[in-house]
Amino acid sequence: MKTTLITIAAAILMASAAKAQNLTNTSWTSLHNELYIESDDGKNYIKGFDVDCYTDGGGLRVAEFKMKRVSQNVFAEVDDDGEVGTLRYKLLTVDCPKTGKSEYLSHETLDGKVLEILVKYDGEGEGFEQMRIQEFFDALNGTYTDKDGKKYVFNNNEFTIDGKKMTITPEPIYGSYDKCFSTDDGNAYCFAISETGINLYTGALDDCNDCYYYPDKLWVQLRADLDANQGRWQFTNQKIIMERHLYRYSKSLLRLMRNEIYARHGYKFASADLAAYFAKTSWYSPVSDNSKVKLSALEQLNVSIIKRVEDAMNQKEIDEGEIEKGL
Repeated sequence: MKTTLITIAAAILMASAAKAQNLTNTSWTSLHNELYIESDDGKNYIKGFDVDCYTDGGGLRVAEFKMKRVSQNVFAEVDDDGEVGTLRYKLLTVDCPKTGKSEYLSHETLDGKVLEILVKYDGEGEGFEQMRIQEFFDALNGTYTDKDGKKYVFNNNEFTIDGKKMTITPEPIYGSYDKCFSTDDGNAYCFAISETGINLYTGALDDCNDCYYYPDKLWVQLRADLDANQGRWQFTNQKIIMERHLYRYSKSLLRLMRNEIYARHGYKFASADLAAYFAKTSWYSPVSDNSKVKLSALEQLNVSIIKRVEDAMNQKEIDEGEIEKGL
């Protein structure tokens, strides 16, 4: 399948009605960077701050900036003399099955190259932490089987092994929800995403002042059940993907993730490996004419975000499967 990087503008539902939205006292995050908009006169200038992104959702205002509203929902960065710079923000909205209408800011160059997607949030530390925890669960959620056919199900904070349920709690490493969790039966585990599913390790406690868990010994290798939820990555059609979340995956898995979005709509793949991969599922039914395949605005947006990370990996801007450090 030939995929082009779509512009974010093509991936939206209409952002708002005739009246431009006032953004005073709003917070935005990509889970990597934060933006706080302090004031918006609704006509000309917005005053805001770039914020150092702390893992607890707090932060230190590090750079004040001004933006000029150049159209209803487009804001161009300006210097102290009011001269328009080379960057802008677009305020857009998509419908998300999981979170409802979700606003986001597309940070981009004047020629439309998207640099970052930031979603609106409540600006409080607890809300930020919950977003990070949900990102952790999204990486883990799914139905899996081991080599003996035993079923393992992760559904947010519930972990079920052959019908036996337990509650899990993500365990941070230096404030970052990375790969380890504890269970209410007193055990701890860590996970690593594999090409076919996930590998679970027993969690060992590091003997230090912070005392965090780290992977110790391989406990079980699990294969993802692609039929259980119409694919492996349901979050891609439920909410806006945070780029940082995608750093957990390899290029090959990101390619499958992106094309799974198309496969749910029956896209007929020209690539033999993709056609064979999805043909193994019970839910994939290719259409006769790909022009009939219509992605939702949210799906189009997420396709573009995944593709941007793939391109960054190809250009060696980030490493495969590497979560950014210090977050």
